[in-house]
Amino acid sequence: MVLFDSTFALLVWLPGVPASVPQAKERIEHLINELHKQGNKIIIPTPVISELLIHAGNAGPQFLVEITKSAKFRVAPFDTRAAVEAAVGASGGV
Repeated sequence: MVLFDSTFALLVWLPGVPASVPQAKERIEHLINELHKQGNKIIIPTPVISELLIHAGNAGPQFLVEITKSAKFRVAPFDTRAAVEAAVGASGGV
């Protein structure tokens, strides 16, 4: 299981987002395709969807369709339990 944060989502769906590495969008798209080939779904927490929609303007509804209909992604609610589980996974303990 892989979880994308807002940085990844903005780089994928919004053109012209500045990145600190060259070809960031292409690299992330490659990562998405490789993860999909391996049978992994990319989790996108609902707060990430919200941030993407804030920046998306008129393209927001189309992005939402792409994310929710794609076999590559799964939108997941993000509550206190999810925050604790993410922290444990990232740090090895809380």
